[in-house]
Amino acid sequence: RMQFLNGPRSSGNFFKRNNSYRYFTAKMYDKVFYTHHKTCLTNSEYSEDAKGLQKYYQELKTFIFQPGERVEVPIVANKTAIFSEELMPYYNYTISKETYLSQENCWAFTIQVKDSFTQKKKGKTLIKYLKTYFDPNTFQVLGRKYEIINQGIASCSVVMSVELTQFKGHYLPKKISYDGTWNIPGKNRETGDFTARFSDFR
Repeated sequence: RMQFLNGPRSSGNFFKRNNSYRYFTAKMYDKVFYTHHKTCLTNSEYSEDAKGLQKYYQELKTFIFQPGERVEVPIVANKTAIFSEELMPYYNYTISKETYLSQENCWAFTIQVKDSFTQKKKGKTLIKYLKTYFDPNTFQVLGRKYEIINQGIASCSVVMSVELTQFKGHYLPKKISYDGTWNIPGKNRETGDFTARFSDFR
């Protein structure tokens, strides 16, 4: 579970009169990264029977924390499985050793759209860039960087990074950075830029 120790505080028209979020970006962020009640693996909210918007938010979590898996998000589902035979020809896959934060010699696995496809057939891919850093000894995921661009009916352009930490055998986000814009039919274009830090896990 999560507990707000201070806030949330806002200015302007961030919330509606009933205290619900006015903006899709804020609602999506809340559903993916926050909990508002005690949550466990057996909770029906995260079951295979989830439907509607709850299913959508569940798939978004998979997309962020297990990139490469096919997720059933409308419009872009067939663009998320970047290790499939259909999408592999569009990408370069490389492994290198780099310094990540203060840790040296981390393995870095980079997936990037090939130069020849950045303009040609650019609508065929959703994930333009994905780099994952691994601990060189345990292969624990330490963090990821994403660049996501979609063109069409629902367009978006998002740059995002997630730093992970381990707590009692569980991998948890400790820092999330987001800079992006969404343009969804029936809604005004939304642009967001934020950094969230999580600490003092218990």
